[in-house]
Amino acid sequence: MYLRFRQAVSRIFREKATFALIVTALGLALSAVICALAFARLVISQPLPYPLQERLVVAQQVVFDQADHAHSNALSYPAAMLLHDASGVVFDAKLTLDAARDVVVSHPAQPLVSVSYTAGDYAKLFAPSMAIGRFPNAAELLDESPVAAISYSAWQSLFQRREDVLGQRLRIAGGKEFEVVGVTAADFIEPQFHGPGRQTQIWLPWKSNPSPEHWGWASTTETLVLAGRLAEGVTKQQAADRLSVLLNARWRTELGTSAGTRAGWSTQVKLIGAQQAIGGSGVDAGLLMLAGTLGLILVVLVNVTHLLVARVAERTREFSIQMALGARRSQLFGLVLIDMLLLMLPAAVLAMILAEWGFTLMQRDLNALLPRIEELYVGPWTIALTLGFALLLAVALAGIAFAQRDPPSGNGALNMGRSATSVSVSGRIRWWLMASQVGVAGLLIACNAALIREASSILNERGIELDQRSSAFLYQLPSQTDNFRPASPATAEPLEQQLLDLKRQLAALPAVKAVSQSHSPLQDFIKTAVSDRSGTQYSVELKRVDNHYLDITAQRLAFGRNFTATEIASAANVALVNTAMAKQLERKGSMLGASLTRSATDSFVVVGVVDELSHPGVPASAPHLYLPASQSGTNFILQFQPGQRMSRAQLVEFVASVKPGLGVFLYDDLSAQRANILLPRRITAMAASAVALIVMLASAIGLYGMVRYSTRLRRAEIGARLAFGAKSRHIVVLLIRNNLTAVCAGCLTSAVLALAFIPALMVRFGIYPLAVRGLDATLAVIALVIFAVAACYLSARTWLSRSPASVLNNNP
Repeated sequence: MYLRFRQAVSRIFREKATFALIVTALGLALSAVICALAFARLVISQPLPYPLQERLVVAQQVVFDQADHAHSNALSYPAAMLLHDASGVVFDAKLTLDAARDVVVSHPAQPLVSVSYTAGDYAKLFAPSMAIGRFPNAAELLDESPVAAISYSAWQSLFQRREDVLGQRLRIAGGKEFEVVGVTAADFIEPQFHGPGRQTQIWLPWKSNPSPEHWGWASTTETLVLAGRLAEGVTKQQAADRLSVLLNARWRTELGTSAGTRAGWSTQVKLIGAQQAIGGSGVDAGLLMLAGTLGLILVVLVNVTHLLVARVAERTREFSIQMALGARRSQLFGLVLIDMLLLMLPAAVLAMILAEWGFTLMQRDLNALLPRIEELYVGPWTIALTLGFALLLAVALAGIAFAQRDPPSGNGALNMGRSATSVSVSGRIRWWLMASQVGVAGLLIACNAALIREASSILNERGIELDQRSSAFLYQLPSQTDNFRPASPATAEPLEQQLLDLKRQLAALPAVKAVSQSHSPLQDFIKTAVSDRSGTQYSVELKRVDNHYLDITAQRLAFGRNFTATEIASAANVALVNTAMAKQLERKGSMLGASLTRSATDSFVVVGVVDELSHPGVPASAPHLYLPASQSGTNFILQFQPGQRMSRAQLVEFVASVKPGLGVFLYDDLSAQRANILLPRRITAMAASAVALIVMLASAIGLYGMVRYSTRLRRAEIGARLAFGAKSRHIVVLLIRNNLTAVCAGCLTSAVLALAFIPALMVRFGIYPLAVRGLDATLAVIALVIFAVAACYLSARTWLSRSPASVLNNNP
């Protein structure tokens, strides 16, 4: 066995380039499958890391209209508290969470943090590991106790990991103050009820939450979560039925009366498993990733198999002689299996290294898109899966490659060894194999090229200018003295005047180029309706801006003029529209000077048409309406000088020094926001590039394997031609002509499928409408032709480097 192993290693070292290509292709494809399998297992079947997680459920409120059509699954604040108070009969532990953001005004930089207002048995349900201190108990969280727990990251950012953090106090923008009683450990995995990527930094008691007093029964919100652990002997359906009866009776009293708009409507409670609630959004993504990677490795294996068959065919003489000497087929299969294991084991090691890198990449770039992503790591399960996969593939590939051999026994085997021929696959089958291989590879390359092109066009699209720009949202600080910040001086200065003074002083800073008192260009437009003089109604999207907004976002006027500073100061009844809206007005015979009305008391005149640029990932095709922003508005856009920036801490310090009564709530780098918005497109381009690279690598290997196999069968002819004086180029041209029709047929098939069949199929089944263009198909064809020519040259070079006699005598 040791001798056979050494011989196999020796054969590999004689063909290092081929070995490296096969290991690289298999390692890349196998790592992609491992990453996809690990994520699919995580979101579908891997238990949550919490006590008795199989009994954890999340409540949803479903509202049914008179026709029994289901509406929103979200809770309202009164419904959440009603269910929380009454659910003790079906839950042995319960929890209500509300996700919010707030500013820690007790910190010099006034950072914006993620807050979870919490009521119930958080520690009992999720058993958070603590780096220091304890998690507040259920009584403290339900009452207005001035206690808080912070995350490990908040301990670092707010308190620089001070050992005396317990007992430290922090104050939020609403003016309430809390004492830190615990810090969760760095390895605590928070349940992501509010979507992937959201990490709580501070847990606060429920009664500190200002939202419930402003929202009624009719107002539902996605930020609310009611979770519980089913009591022993209580099923999900039983619990849901009991809670539904209670909620529906109260809901009908509040909203479903005969005089109300929801007369005849009803509501019920639906309970879903916590694992589904947390990981459900990733199940489709996981299955899609799994299907894609399994298809990828299938393509790689099909292409690699051709090369492996050729490798086994070259050992015809060795196998025939061994059969003549009495070797059994199982022993010959063992020799082939050793070769395959020497290929698959390095590929498995490479796959595990790449999988670890892939998990890190996924956690960094997909954290906000996929649930539970932080739980991925290369562990015993992943290692066992990779090695098992490698062993299975080695056996399968050895079986496929060895199945092409059918050596006779006795003298027949010896004679076969002398002739050094192999039982060849028929020319017709080889033609179809090559054509189909080229066709599939070309189709995949063309589709991935289309994905890369579409994603790149959006990533590189010229849109509104966002570099060197930030948006800020200010708020009025509570007027009280504390130990963290001096009391705001008593002043009767109106908010409008404070904001105007602040705007002027911001514009005077050396680092600031321009200031606009407008809503952020990345903030959603407000959908509304307007009417013209004829009564025609238009559906538009509204944003309020000042006279500097167009310059800061680098948008031009197509017609008319911009707002003036006087119109902004006087809140004049003027408006700007974009070209999409202007075209609709023009069809009615008006554009500039058109009078538009939102209500009986709200009308305005169009003074300009904006030649609007696209927003990140969104084309500028929707009709937009711009109205003057109020000078008491607290939204600002800052444009900085080249190479200059202002951090949140610097802005907070500046605002505090100029207007102590104001604070900074939101402060965002617009270019960073654009990057986050375009992240899915960037990931698409990266993933498509990776798949295209692997497919091209596998295609090159497969074509080389097939051409090499067919070349080996024509070895005698090649030797004869060389003996009669044929040049190297003549042999290469011969091989190209021999394989030309199959390659051309495959290229033509892939082009037709990519340009016609695939788009039509996607439209038919409502899949993402991928538009494959002629350029994409052309690139795929060019790549495959280059691979085919290179395969012919490399296959011919094996024999061209030897003497004609050596080729004819079948000497190695």
